[in-house]
Amino acid sequence: MMRSKKVTQEQKTPIILWSVDSLDWKSRNAQAVNKEVSKNIRPGSIVLMHDIHASTADALPQMLKSLKKQGYQFVTVSQLLSLNESKGNGPYYNQ
Repeated sequence: MMRSKKVTQEQKTPIILWSVDSLDWKSRNAQAVNKEVSKNIRPGSIVLMHDIHASTADALPQMLKSLKKQGYQFVTVSQLLSLNESKGNGPYYNQ
């Protein structure tokens, strides 16, 4: 068993991964990032973005506005996990 998986099981903490890769590291273009996220987003998604690229920061205002307009709500990972446990929503990352 992987060491990190063993430790998380011992500590009873989940492993959190992303379900949508913005590919911001690849394109380094705000419009391309928004297009990639928009194409792949689903309820319960966790979007991977890197804070080391200025283009990622440039993509955020339009992305957040667009997703909010589509009815998405933004929550912390802790909030997302509690929703999953109570309602069975979205992808489940603990297994």
